[in-house]
Amino acid sequence: MKKIISAVLFAIAFTACNESKKPNENTTKHIDTAQTIQQKTVSKALTEKEKLIAELDRFKVAVETKNKTEIATFFNFPVADSTLTIYDINADFDKQRIENGNKLTKEMFNDNFERLYEYWDFEEFTNLFKFLKLNELSEKNTLEYVHKPKNEGCYFMYSIKHINNEVTISYGTNTNGDYSKKHPDEEEVCGEYLSAWVFSWNGQKLTFKKQLFAG
Repeated sequence: MKKIISAVLFAIAFTACNESKKPNENTTKHIDTAQTIQQKTVSKALTEKEKLIAELDRFKVAVETKNKTEIATFFNFPVADSTLTIYDINADFDKQRIENGNKLTKEMFNDNFERLYEYWDFEEFTNLFKFLKLNELSEKNTLEYVHKPKNEGCYFMYSIKHINNEVTISYGTNTNGDYSKKHPDEEEVCGEYLSAWVFSWNGQKLTFKKQLFAG
């Protein structure tokens, strides 16, 4: 009998010992919940970046194909001339701008698209997207590239910056110092300028906010 009791007591003690080693059910649920929340947060952040890259890619295709209908979707018309360079386009355009309270309407945009595309130097957007790889935005918030063609007086600067709820796409030119040294007789070898396009980003869509221009 003593042997049986001893065996039972040993079994109880062994079971109790094992139970103490098992994680508390509530603790396990708490850990699992915390991990799930963390995973969802990471997934959400990645999804938002993917959405931004997709939206930038949509803009890229629009400017490369000169699709005025698609490009127009990135603007909230009418656009005030205080946020956008739209001076000296042509006589009719300038007259309409004044008549519309110094604003660019969608109709004006469509009717003068070819001239505006050239005036804003939108061709440089195409070059920008050749050098900047949008997928790299999944791991960083700034993309930059400087293109220095050989034997040319200008070098070209391209960048995309994502800060909070704004995305700034900029392109411009600067004087190539190496070229200037080799051609001291040339006074001005490059028409320097910088055009920065600032867009609002709401997690779903890019919308033009303002243009900053220097040059």
